[in-house]
Amino acid sequence: MQSESIENPERAAAQRLYQYNVDLKVAFVLYAVAKLNIPDLLADGPRSTADLAAATGSDPHRLRRLLRAAAGVDALTEEPDDSFALAAMGDLLRSGHPRSMRGMTTFFCEPDVLAAYGGLVESVRTGVPAFQLRHQEPLYDFLARPQKKEVRDEFDAAMVEFGQYFADDFLTSFDFSRFSRFADIGGGRGQFLSGVLTAVPSATGVLVDGPAVADSAHKFLATQNLSDRVEVRIGDFFDILPAGCDAYVLRGVLEDWADADAVRLLSRIRQAMGDTPGARLLILDSVIGETGELGKVLDLDMQVLVEGEHRTRAQWDDVLARAGFDIVGIHPAGDVWAVIECRSTAG
Repeated sequence: MQSESIENPERAAAQRLYQYNVDLKVAFVLYAVAKLNIPDLLADGPRSTADLAAATGSDPHRLRRLLRAAAGVDALTEEPDDSFALAAMGDLLRSGHPRSMRGMTTFFCEPDVLAAYGGLVESVRTGVPAFQLRHQEPLYDFLARPQKKEVRDEFDAAMVEFGQYFADDFLTSFDFSRFSRFADIGGGRGQFLSGVLTAVPSATGVLVDGPAVADSAHKFLATQNLSDRVEVRIGDFFDILPAGCDAYVLRGVLEDWADADAVRLLSRIRQAMGDTPGARLLILDSVIGETGELGKVLDLDMQVLVEGEHRTRAQWDDVLARAGFDIVGIHPAGDVWAVIECRSTAG
């Protein structure tokens, strides 16, 4: 007997639409739980609703309903004595968890960010990023405001968490052992570079990023015993790119930038690469049409927040050719991303 979804495609489509609306509500539940620091408060074991209400300055009845909803989506577990405990998903919302996903959970539900997503229709009509339309300035200028430090900290945490979450996909999809010196451009604290150098013990690296990550990068690399194998360069990409590395890595960087800016950075990398034998540019990004369908959805973040986008193979070919590169191969990494291996076309 055929299933209902086959017999009634309209009903199946309606169920999917309903689920998408429910998923949005789940995101708000997780946001509220994280912002109230419930996972941190439950780190040592179950606590009663009354206790949690007192600790968070919350209305006990409304907090109980929120906690019940969180238990309903497996972030918490509800105990018979009106107490709650962490489940595996909720544990990942602890600020101190080594693989925390708190930042990516909270940033995208912040009111300032949600307001931008509410401007998607206007953005589509005008061609201007929705965030800029709503806040009258680009995202990174907005985050630089002193009064927006909390949102900026959540954004920075989200970027680190995305890197951690997808690092294994990249590391297992491509043979990084071919290279001896890596330049990780926009590499954040260095978590991806750390993974590469751990996998390739003979290699060294240069971490290139802005002032916001300087302290955390030095501290993180020290915890990985990599301080003597990684040079940290802090400043503008266009001024501090190292020369003569045989692997230049851009992980989730170019998706933030419009083509003209992407070409400008790629051209600077081509200049830094020089004539180093066997040198490669490794772009860790999405290739629409060749990587998973989810990349098409995640492109929404680029359309709303910044000037960049997730590019098709034809778009990548065009941008890279304008900077003096061509694609050697595309190596899928999980369901969304790929390692785009590129070489210089000079000579």
